[in-house]
Amino acid sequence: MKSTDSEPQGGGMELEQYRTSLEQMVEEKSKDLIAIQENLEATNRRQALFIKVLQIL
Repeated sequence: MKSTDSEPQGGGMELEQYRTSLEQMVEEKSKDLIAIQENLEATNRRQALFIKVLQIL
């Protein structure tokens, strides 16, 4: 019986490590997505400026 009592605790530790790992992956992906979004916004601003210059010409 003692072995079954320790198994949920060990499983809980594994779940906690898995949860922490998932949180880290989500945080990294979120940072990547924010960087991509900022890059796209900068590209859109450059395109808008380029279009304005072309319209003037």
